[in-house]
Amino acid sequence: MKRKLTKEQSQSILLGLLVAAVFLYVLVVLFIGPARREAQQVGQQLPTARERMRALEFGTMNEAILRSQYEQMEQSVGSLRAVLPSEDTLSSSIETLSDLADTAQVKIQTIFPLRGMKDVEQEKDQAPATPAVFKEVLIQIDALAGFHQLGAFISAMETSPKPMRLSSLRISANPNEVKRHTAKIVIRAYFAPTQGSL
Repeated sequence: MKRKLTKEQSQSILLGLLVAAVFLYVLVVLFIGPARREAQQVGQQLPTARERMRALEFGTMNEAILRSQYEQMEQSVGSLRAVLPSEDTLSSSIETLSDLADTAQVKIQTIFPLRGMKDVEQEKDQAPATPAVFKEVLIQIDALAGFHQLGAFISAMETSPKPMRLSSLRISANPNEVKRHTAKIVIRAYFAPTQGSL
């Protein structure tokens, strides 16, 4: 036997269905929609995360190799420092240059390192961010010589056991002596840094 619903009962059922539909709509809009969008974003980021994970796995597998390479590099730097003369031997390098100039018949008028007090103060104030493998000092020589004597001096300087090379050379005519020219020579000398600068 079928029972007929009254008008009030059917309205209350419709109202209940309407409330349930609104509740489902709100549930979808506020919770399920954002969760679905977030799941899509995570899905799009997943390949990138997998690539990063592979790179990290590769890096950890090669950690022993990287440590070995680092130790080899450290040994190379140490051996290079051992080959270079100490910065304290700057005066002996200047003497060597003076002896080479005498041998090549280059008359030195002045010879001095190009380091002002300002540079020394800056070195004391600022510690280097990374340890220096070598230190470069410029040495200026003002001399009188002929072209052949200058060539012999530069050749002897660059083949000497002390690590030096020509940085700049400026030659000008000397009105007092026709066969000798005035030369301004700047030489780069390389030294192992002192312990305080490491």
